[in-house]
Amino acid sequence: MTKPNFQQMPLEQLKIYILEHCNDDQAFHIYIDRRRALSPKQVPMTIRPLA
Repeated sequence: MTKPNFQQMPLEQLKIYILEHCNDDQAFHIYIDRRRALSPKQVPMTIRPLA
């Protein structure tokens, strides 16, 4: 199976992909890098709400 192009994928779609494929470290790291690039402020990020 071929992985999607995470760099081309819209951010919201990438988030959904990560939630469905929580063991895909590559997709997770790309998501975090892209989110950080959008915000100059460094804040802790999670995908799932903290319990």
